[in-house]
Amino acid sequence: MFKDNKLKQAYVRAAKIDAGRSVESGKFTPLQGDNLIRGWEEGLTIASFLREIRSSGILAVFTNVLGNAIEQQAESIASWHTYAIYYENSVLAVYDPSYILGTDRHKACTGVALLKELVKAFKARATTRTLSEIWFGGGGNDGVSCQEMTRDWVENEIIFKRGRDLGNWDQLDGWTRVHF
Repeated sequence: MFKDNKLKQAYVRAAKIDAGRSVESGKFTPLQGDNLIRGWEEGLTIASFLREIRSSGILAVFTNVLGNAIEQQAESIASWHTYAIYYENSVLAVYDPSYILGTDRHKACTGVALLKELVKAFKARATTRTLSEIWFGGGGNDGVSCQEMTRDWVENEIIFKRGRDLGNWDQLDGWTRVHF
């Protein structure tokens, strides 16, 4: 997921350079290099994500760099964060493994920068969909487990619970309504 097409193209260019170097050094096969590039090319921008929202709702996993993405990419050292969002009926719910109930960590949006951009797009009316509530849940991340914790949450909500808790945020332990 990317804030906009300009940022996406910067990452695709960097991926092409990284893939080329990795293939030349023998670290990657040409197929692995092509797959790396394709992975970056297939990422959605906020605008394209908004077009994907259907009336039945949408669940997505967001991954974004913590801090300045361009600086970190230039140094080939990036610190990533992964979280899930679910949108249905004007309500956006965010499962953020690093969210701590009772704190204001979400207000700074340091870990959920793409969510901040998504909320801005809703407020700017970049979509015909509306946003009336935002809910946060999660917690327990030790700083390195966000990807696995998000995967577990999605698996639990979709496969085991078959989505029956999605949309019932006010009835779930550890979930709180927030304001951006």
